[in-house]
Amino acid sequence: MKLYPAIDILGGEVVTLRMGDFEDTTVYSDEPATMATEFLAHGVRNLHVVDLNKAKHDGSNYDKISEIADIRGLDIQVGGGVSSMEDIEKLIELGANRIVIGTAIITDPDFVKEACAKYDDRLVAAIDMRDGKAMVKAMKEKSDVDAYDMLERAKKMGFKHAIFTDANHNDTTEGVENETFVKAAEVFGGPIIAAGGFKNFEALEELHELGDEVLEGVIISRVLYDKHYMVQEALLAVEGERE
Repeated sequence: MKLYPAIDILGGEVVTLRMGDFEDTTVYSDEPATMATEFLAHGVRNLHVVDLNKAKHDGSNYDKISEIADIRGLDIQVGGGVSSMEDIEKLIELGANRIVIGTAIITDPDFVKEACAKYDDRLVAAIDMRDGKAMVKAMKEKSDVDAYDMLERAKKMGFKHAIFTDANHNDTTEGVENETFVKAAEVFGGPIIAAGGFKNFEALEELHELGDEVLEGVIISRVLYDKHYMVQEALLAVEGERE
């Protein structure tokens, strides 16, 4: 199982949004590429990068994404407001390895189907669930679509990878129910990437124990930034090698 530290960028700064709330942010750095380099130095090989400005239609952080993508040794998946073929092509041009698409799965299925047909394995579906429903527009709005139904739509559209977020606890350290991810993998028909409020080493080890048929990776942010434990320890936990 892969560890994906999240680098969420807002106004050029690395931030976390508690449960997706733009009014409840914590700033951790004004140098996203420096933070990415530090993760690499501690053994991280995969990053989850979100352009929050692009997600809320308020500019972009393409310059910061390009700086991260230029760091050798890191694979990055990038999302945030991806709603056109031009958006995908721009992120690939910047150096993104995989592109994350969320809201458009509901709002523009024709575009998403076209994108999946062209880019196939490079695309990742993002489903954020709160109270059973799919959240859209950077988690600012709750849709009337069941989150697991959205995941099933994504599968039928051709996605090979999917992120499933427990948005009730996202960017907190309150803990999540692992059955959420077991069900998501069943619906998707293969392993997913889990995200939410993972609070400690034990939570990551429990995710590892779910097996490769359930999870291909896990995204974490606040728990790393708040230094509740070291990056190396998190890597050992997701690999099931922590003593």
